[in-house]
Amino acid sequence: MNAKRIWLVIPAASAIYLLLFSLVLIFFSPEIPYIMEHVFKNNALILLLVVLLYGLVAACTTIICFILAMVKKWDATSLAKTVMIVKIVQFPAYAITLVLAVIFLITIFTWPLSILMGFCAYFSLMMTGFLQSAAVILAMREKKVRFRNSFWVILLQFIYCANLVASIIFYVKLRNITKKHMNLL
Repeated sequence: MNAKRIWLVIPAASAIYLLLFSLVLIFFSPEIPYIMEHVFKNNALILLLVVLLYGLVAACTTIICFILAMVKKWDATSLAKTVMIVKIVQFPAYAITLVLAVIFLITIFTWPLSILMGFCAYFSLMMTGFLQSAAVILAMREKKVRFRNSFWVILLQFIYCANLVASIIFYVKLRNITKKHMNLL
């Protein structure tokens, strides 16, 4: 995956971090007054709108990346490697989001935030899941894997934590298959 294609994946990779940053701004705005006062006019709804618009941009770039991968027939191994790296980068944010969602669920007044955080985290998980699905489909097109052997990878892409493990295993298998194929040529 070249540098131009990486730019299509960055919004999906950073969407969950924008959610965490917005929570920091909301809960610690007395300590960080400048951004909330001057950028968002002390209005959390404007901040929420920015997060939602960024999520929309991330979803659009993910769809564009998926379509380009299918039409241009990108290399499955490089796409799988990129998605694996994105998932590794996102994992700390998912862990923090999960802990905060549980804490917010315990308290009385912040349970809607817990539901919103879960929804946003799952939306981010779906975006990278579609990219991993594209890598699996491309690998099947290249006849590197069979459907029955790789169907579980597509299913696990939409389950927390299992998606990271499935992405790593799939990339390692795909890389080994590619190396064996190169040695035969």
